[in-house]
Amino acid sequence: MGQLKLIKASAGSGKTYTLTNEYLELLSKKERAYRNILAVTFTNKATEEMKRRVVERLYAKSQTDPESAKRLSEILHDYSAFAISTIDRFFQQTMRAFAREIGKNGAYSVELDTAMVLQEAIDNMIYNLDKEENRYLLEWLTAIGTESVESGEGWNFRNKLEELANEIFKESFKQVAGNHEGFLIDKEQIDILRGELITIKNDFEGKLKAIAKSQNRSISQEVISILEKYLSNPAVYKNNPTKEFIALSGAWEDERSADEIIDSIKRSRKNSERFKKENVLFD
Repeated sequence: MGQLKLIKASAGSGKTYTLTNEYLELLSKKERAYRNILAVTFTNKATEEMKRRVVERLYAKSQTDPESAKRLSEILHDYSAFAISTIDRFFQQTMRAFAREIGKNGAYSVELDTAMVLQEAIDNMIYNLDKEENRYLLEWLTAIGTESVESGEGWNFRNKLEELANEIFKESFKQVAGNHEGFLIDKEQIDILRGELITIKNDFEGKLKAIAKSQNRSISQEVISILEKYLSNPAVYKNNPTKEFIALSGAWEDERSADEIIDSIKRSRKNSERFKKENVLFD
């Protein structure tokens, strides 16, 4: 057995580049070596990136090196044997190859009941919150519950917890977790990051509210101007005008936006025959 080489590095430090070099070195040792090389990664994204880099490097070298051109041609014409895959896919392929030996039908499928597993995990976590090793977790959940109450969402934070926990099943989380494993374990770093995110969120919401307040002020003035012009028109008071006001009052009762209310007034004017004859409002 050859010497085991362990490469451990932080995100962005060039792990994929180094692994690509290792793969190319093994690839150059004999023809169709890719059929005997297994490279496994954590995510589909990492798999595609490594495959792309291997092909790109071979293509660049093939311009001046006939041997690299030959290796590239072999891979492209036998791409299914170009074994760079995720850990999950590797184990599924292995299990399927020995399906008979493990008593499974060759056409079996794997279904993940993530919802049930997630519910059980959350139940177990809440049940064990009184333990000393979970003191930090209890403080964190208490803070989430307090924030929920202060924001008017109620004290039951379980829905938020389930929503957050569902992230672990997503490809994007796997990518981040693989690149920042040490960071995610450090509770103090998580606290710092959480504080920074809350500050950014509050600042963003404050700016949005300021913009909305400024725009609503100008829209409200436009509504008032339209109503004043509406009421100053004598045609309003002919032919049972109350139905127009009933229709317009519904716009306010439905809590529509100012733009929608303005549209309601304009539609009311357009649908009325008297305003077609006395076109004096929205000139």
